[in-house]
Amino acid sequence: MLLHQRRRREHRPSPGEPPGSLSPTPYAHPTSLRLLAYDTDRVVEHQSHDVTEIEKRARGLAKVWIDVEGLRDVDTIRALGQRYGLHPLSLEDIVQVVQRPKVDIYEGYLFIVLRLPRLEKGLVTEQLAIVLGDDFVLTFGERPGACFDAVRRRLGHGRMRSRGVDYLAYALIDALIDSYFPILERYGEQIDGLEEEVVERSTDGLVSQIHGLRRAVMELRRAIWPLREVLNTLTREGTPYVEPETRVFLRD
Repeated sequence: MLLHQRRRREHRPSPGEPPGSLSPTPYAHPTSLRLLAYDTDRVVEHQSHDVTEIEKRARGLAKVWIDVEGLRDVDTIRALGQRYGLHPLSLEDIVQVVQRPKVDIYEGYLFIVLRLPRLEKGLVTEQLAIVLGDDFVLTFGERPGACFDAVRRRLGHGRMRSRGVDYLAYALIDALIDSYFPILERYGEQIDGLEEEVVERSTDGLVSQIHGLRRAVMELRRAIWPLREVLNTLTREGTPYVEPETRVFLRD
């Protein structure tokens, strides 16, 4: 059965609100924090709702990944932003989940926005924000998901832990991009099937399926097309927080 695109109503700040205002979307999921702190010898994993507890667990380890799942609790997001020196405009972009894929360079970190595709009753793209600093990565997703489970498993091996956090950011971006391929293949199969049906018959239902598929493909295009500029920025010489060895992987 053809899956139709389902677009959520966009929620933006009210006109006149000051820049950097934090107000969660009406459909925001509860917030939880998942820590993976590591060095070449060990890795510590912990889940909590408290930034202070997460910080205690990460103490003494050289590299930190904090995965924020759900964006309802703006106080927790604000506290995490204060701890890692995030600009108010970055925090606003994290909570207002209507951003296009982009890379912003701030003092102390890179701010990367991507779109994560999901197939439910239709196609949905959700926002994922990645903050890359010298020794930390923060990820902010709209809800829990399995997209990064393979990356977490890889951190159990010393080889990945011996690299910088920029390589972790690359691995996360790579996993997200990989999640597009099954969806593209599925829509490709549906297009092939519709082409055969068009030759044999033409009905109102078939026309409706074609329009629904066209909307889904356009939604994918809006999410994927700006990724080129994101990757171009990350692979460019002089982009801070990305080491030359990691640029090789990003170019691939």
